[in-house]
Amino acid sequence: MPNGSLSAPGFVDPTTEMPVAF
Repeated sequence: MPNGSLSAPGFVDPTTEMPVAF
C-alpha cells in the first residue's frame, strides 16, 4: 500500500485517496 506523505493509523492519504491503516 502506498503511504504517500504520512502513514498514521486511520489516515486517508490525500494523494492516493487510500486509507492507511495497516
